[in-house]
Amino acid sequence: AIAAPAFVALVDTSGTEEQLEVVKSAVLAGLEALAPNALFGLVTFSDKIGLFDMKGKRPCVKVVPLPEGASEEYVNGVLNEVLPLKWFLAEVEDHKDAFSTAIESITPTSRSAGCRFGPAIHSLAAYLSGKQLSDTIEDQGDNMNPSGIAYSRVMTFLLSPPSSGSGTIDQNKRKGLSDEKSRVSDACQVVSMTQDFYLKMGLHASLSGISCDLYIIGESNEDYFDLASVRCLSQQSGGKLFYYGSIEECNAPQDLYSALAQPYAINCTFRIRTTNEFRISKSYGQLVEHQKYKNLYHVVACCSTSCFGFDFKFSSSGFSRDPELSPTIQLAFQYSLFEPGDPAESTSARGEGEGEDVPQPKQRHVMKRRLRIYTKQIEVAKSILDLYDYVDSRAVISLLIHKCGQVMHEKGLEEARSLVEDWMINLVGQYNIQVNRRLIEAGDTVENPDVIFRECKGLEPI
Repeated sequence: AIAAPAFVALVDTSGTEEQLEVVKSAVLAGLEALAPNALFGLVTFSDKIGLFDMKGKRPCVKVVPLPEGASEEYVNGVLNEVLPLKWFLAEVEDHKDAFSTAIESITPTSRSAGCRFGPAIHSLAAYLSGKQLSDTIEDQGDNMNPSGIAYSRVMTFLLSPPSSGSGTIDQNKRKGLSDEKSRVSDACQVVSMTQDFYLKMGLHASLSGISCDLYIIGESNEDYFDLASVRCLSQQSGGKLFYYGSIEECNAPQDLYSALAQPYAINCTFRIRTTNEFRISKSYGQLVEHQKYKNLYHVVACCSTSCFGFDFKFSSSGFSRDPELSPTIQLAFQYSLFEPGDPAESTSARGEGEGEDVPQPKQRHVMKRRLRIYTKQIEVAKSILDLYDYVDSRAVISLLIHKCGQVMHEKGLEEARSLVEDWMINLVGQYNIQVNRRLIEAGDTVENPDVIFRECKGLEPI
């Protein structure tokens, strides 16, 4: 097995010279954020895929045609024959000059050649993992990748909408938005997921230990990338999505550096156990539920800003009032970190004559496996008003966003808007009924209902 994680820049060359200049700056900035012993690789694509060999006397690129419907036999066999992984991936510190030379050598191809992003990401995922799509479905990510790479992070720079092959974006979806009468209905269609290719590829990548970050840089705001579909690739695989409508508003170099410099937990396993009174009914976030083991989830990568949500439902009549039988939940989170090794191994040396500190190379990183277990016994609310007082507004809003986002991309904006409206109406209505219960039971009317939760600090931010 390869101890260090692999980072791969996948560059679309069907864009303009100006777009590629931004991409080059971004990849060079990203190299500065990586650990010295991290593995890095460079790939270009349009209607062909180019793999850069960094370990020869000078960088060179091996070009392979991308068929419109790349078969798994093709992508698993040909790429490894053209350039074995051990020649494709190289340590950042030892080959930084070669990487810089290779990045600067990238030139744009004709846009007429097309952008075959689907076959390219399919090929690269198989190349890095050694797995076919059917393999990940069967083993649920339990088995080690045949390639020996436990974790890979692919930073994709997409400069034009995918125009051929798997995952092609239909540009006709955006037509009609200028028509005022059909603006609402068409807008709902635009945010609805119509390409399940990216959903399947995201799941395949996740179970293969691959995160896919998407940096989409449009030539102008007229380019239509169908973000509702493409986002599934990054969302399912624990990656990030950055969209820049034009070069002028592009901050890709800063965003990539920040993303790679941030500590990440990788190859995570998340398990939730509860007492018998309640159980999980649904999960939200960048995690994949295991098909064989109950309440076990796979998370390919996450950071301090990652958020996961869970819905629970009663398994029986409800919670007991007995304090000794309070409902209990246990969270077990196992993960790996690629972090600096022993600080004692990295010390600054003193310069001769000047008495100044001589800058030392970055400290080499090591992979560490950790396990965190958290058990919490939860006190049962004595009344509904007591429950309102202990509401965590941030958790409620986060879960609501997860649910609305899911509905929006499955059923459209109108359905998501109706969901939020109905939820707010029910919340405000039930809150005022409970607060004014005595008044209502006496037959009086509530003249000034509290619609902004003045008396409830937990609900007021909502």
